[in-house]
Amino acid sequence: MSGLANQHNAINLYQRSPNFETSKVFKNLVTKTITNGHNQYAHTHGNRAIRDVISSKRNNNYQTFYRTENKITVTTETLFNVLDAFIYKNDKVIIFKPTFDGERI
Repeated sequence: MSGLANQHNAINLYQRSPNFETSKVFKNLVTKTITNGHNQYAHTHGNRAIRDVISSKRNNNYQTFYRTENKITVTTETLFNVLDAFIYKNDKVIIFKPTFDGERI
């Protein structure tokens, strides 16, 4: 896949390995985050602190309470976002199988 991306001068997102340099600011933030112990995949429902803030905001603004344990999910939906941003009606798409775990199309 990387060879194909290079051949067509495409942005390579295969195996999460883009073919462009990462900014120093981003690298420093990632290093700081890992050093502070935030180096694991998020819980299935997403980061607890973010879910707590969403629940609090809903409660404050709309007087509704949602349990963060099972009623609020925060996810990046990476594959969907990429496809939604670049694929339009009547575009042709090739999907290779197997896809990554959890990325069902």
